[in-house]
Amino acid sequence: MKNRQFLAKVLEEREEIESGFGESLIWQEKIPNVVVQQGFDNLTDESDWPNQHKWLADNLEKLDKVFRPRVEALNADGWEPPEDEDDE
Repeated sequence: MKNRQFLAKVLEEREEIESGFGESLIWQEKIPNVVVQQGFDNLTDESDWPNQHKWLADNLEKLDKVFRPRVEALNADGWEPPEDEDDE
């Protein structure tokens, strides 16, 4: 139950998170998961690995910066699901 509560709290700040990250994120609420995507032409092209690694490092830093304070502050005490939400 706590995971659902934590996800709900994070989703309340979805717009602020995307603003802090600097671009839209793909939110997969059923899993739960948040995805940032980049369409590299060929992941096996070793000559492009430095570019791919830089993109990965840059985005991991941005994700850490935007999510770390929120995750550290999570507290589900007193949280109740919205009335229209189905129990699972």
